[in-house]
Parts: sequence; structure tokens; C-alpha cells
Amino acid sequence: MYRGYFTTSVSRRNRERVTMCARAPHTDHAFVDRALEGPFYDPGMKSFQNFVNGEFVDSAEGGTTEVVNPVTGGAYATAPLSGTADIDRAMAAAEAAFPGWRDATPSERSLALIRIADAVEARADELIALEVENCGKPAHLVASEEVPPMVDQIRFFAGAARHLEGKSAGEYMAGMTSFVRREPVGVCAQVAPWNYPMMMAIWKFAPAIAAGNTVVLKPSDTTPASTALMAEIMQEFLPPGVFNVVCGDRDTGRALVEHEIPAMASITGSVTGGSRGGPTPYRVKGFTSGCR
Repeated sequence: MYRGYFTTSVSRRNRERVTMCARAPHTDHAFVDRALEGPFYDPGMKSFQNFVNGEFVDSAEGGTTEVVNPVTGGAYATAPLSGTADIDRAMAAAEAAFPGWRDATPSERSLALIRIADAVEARADELIALEVENCGKPAHLVASEEVPPMVDQIRFFAGAARHLEGKSAGEYMAGMTSFVRREPVGVCAQVAPWNYPMMMAIWKFAPAIAAGNTVVLKPSDTTPASTALMAEIMQEFLPPGVFNVVCGDRDTGRALVEHEIPAMASITGSVTGGSRGGPTPYRVKGFTSGCR
């Protein structure tokens, strides 16, 4: 259904294709106008930052990359090009926050996610405007096909946080009872793709946070906008260090998942991105990949 709507290429052919989709007859032009000309749309040059330990910060070395609007083909923002020092800082923050979040009750984690879902829903217009500008998607599709499922997914995992259970296996040895206890693994390193920046970020961080883990998430270097705003929304409801965002390229992603701290890594992207960003064997306990 979405083929042809998403592209980060700046070629003339793709710019024309995305522009054509945005101007298709079925488009709710009034909605597009609200997203692109409303109070949440800023036509000026933007500057995104990393989000580490509850604060927005630039990269340690000051490096940046350009973020391109695929409809115009022009750069409209900059984002940090994070290096080893930035990864170390984010991982240290997530590791320090883990004991407290691990020990938070299911009701506390659930309530935090419910409040995040409500806040995302309340600021949907801002997220839509950013996603349209960053991805070239038709605004009405982001509003109808992405925002409602995103909010629902956060609420789903908020409910799941209160239903984590162990299973009794009974007595298999005299004087001993065997059972399964589910525990959070620790810090999760996560790499999200460019085509569904908001939704894929939520698919990654919501279950991890619900289960009591802490997160260091890297959005695609081409589409960091909505993830940066997501961090701003979430900071009110989570302790510092539970959710961290580092921007950067594939080298940043590789450094993220190869770092010694994460207990689990999750990557979604291309086969090339997965093969370059995959962890060194035995460096992490768990590894999930959705590359194609």
C-alpha cells in the first residue's frame, strides 16, 4: 500500500514521485495544509540533538550530518554524527538507570507508558508535520495509518507490563520446587530504519521499557526527526537514562551494538546495514535483526 510513498533519495525522479503522491487526488489537502503550514511546522533550518540521561546534547566531537527533505531534495536540518564518546556516555547513562527501572513495579512502568501514549496522541500534529518533512509521506496517511497504531502499541505494552508472569514447573527433585522467573536483561541497543521512523522506534523501545530494560536507540541517519521529538515527549514520564537517543551513521550503529554494555541488540534495516552493524560474536547476550 505504501510502495512509492517513502524515499530518502534526492534524485529528481524520486522527488517527483513523492511530490506526486503527496498531491494525489485522494489527499486531504486541508490536513496537509495544517501539517505543513500550521504552528508546528518550522520552515527554517533545524538542529537535532542526542538525548542522553534526560538531556539534549550535541555530539562530543561536534560532528553533524545533513538531514534532507526528500520532496525538495534540500537539507533542512542537521543531526549529530555520534562517535565512541557519545555511545559511551549513553550506555553509561542507561546502565546506571537500569537497577532503578528494573526494580520499578509493573504498575509504575505501565503508568509511565500510558502517560507517554497520551502525550504522543496529544502532540500528534507535531509528529505528523515532522514525519512529512523528513520522510516525504502524505500527511493524511501518517495521521490515519501510523499514529493510531503507534499509540495503541504503547498502550498494549503498558498493559503487558502488568501481565508478565513466571510458570511453575513443579517439584522434580525432592525438597526443591522449579519455576521460571522472567527478569529484564539490562541495557538494549536498538537501531531503527528510515521508512517507519516513529512506528519502528515504538516497536523497539515500548516492549523493552515495559519489561524493565533501559534503551539506547539510534534512528536512521536520514530520518532522526520524529525520534528526537519522541525523546522530548518521553522525558517527562521516565527517569533519566531509561531512554536515550544517539544519532549517527552506520559506524555509529555498529559501535552501538558492539559496545560491551548492552545485553541485547535489535536492528531493523537493510542487509548491508545488518551485516555491518551486527555484533561481534558473544559480545551481547541476545540479538534480533529484521534486515532485508
